Amino acid sequence: TRIWTIFEQWKATQAGIPVRVIMPPAAHATMIEQIDRGAEGIEKILEPIRTISSAEAQATVETDRVRISEAIARSEADHRTVDLRVRTGLTRWIGTAVSAHMSEIISKCTDGEVFARTDKEAHASVVKEQDEGPDGQQEAGPKEEEAAAIEAPGRNPAQEREEM
Repeated sequence: TRIWTIFEQWKATQAGIPVRVIMPPAAHATMIEQIDRGAEGIEKILEPIRTISSAEAQATVETDRVRISEAIARSEADHRTVDLRVRTGLTRWIGTAVSAHMSEIISKCTDGEVFARTDKEAHASVVKEQDEGPDGQQEAGPKEEEAAAIEAPGRNPAQEREEM
C-alpha cells in the first residue's frame, strides 16, 4: 500500500470530496467480472480495501513516509481512524460501481429479461414459462422439484422422496 495514496484519499474525505477511482480498462473489466459473480466477487474486490494500513504503508522516498506519518500523528486522527475513513470512502465508491453496473444491466432488459443470460438462466426461464399460463396461473408441466432437478444435474427429486 502506498502512503501517498492513503494520505490523499484521507484528505479528500476530510474535505468532503467524494472519492472516484479511475481504472485502466483491463482492471475495470476485471472488477465488472467480479461484480457479476455476486457477493463472492464483491467480497474479493473488498479484500484489499480491508487491509489498508497507513501505519505500514510505504513510500518511494522514506522521508515522505515519515512526514506523512507525522502529519497523521499531529492531526485529530490516528492511523486507525485514517484507515477507516479511507476504507469507507473506497467501499462507497465500490457501491457506486456496483449500482452503475446494475443500472447498465437493467437498461439492457426487455419485458423483464436480460439479453445476455447464461444457458442455465435461459433454461430456468423456459421452464418457468412452460409452467405458467398466460394469466400467470400454474399449468400442467414439470413440478417445481423436477424443474430444480433439471437445473441441478445429478439431483433426483423422485429418489429423494422415496428415501424420506
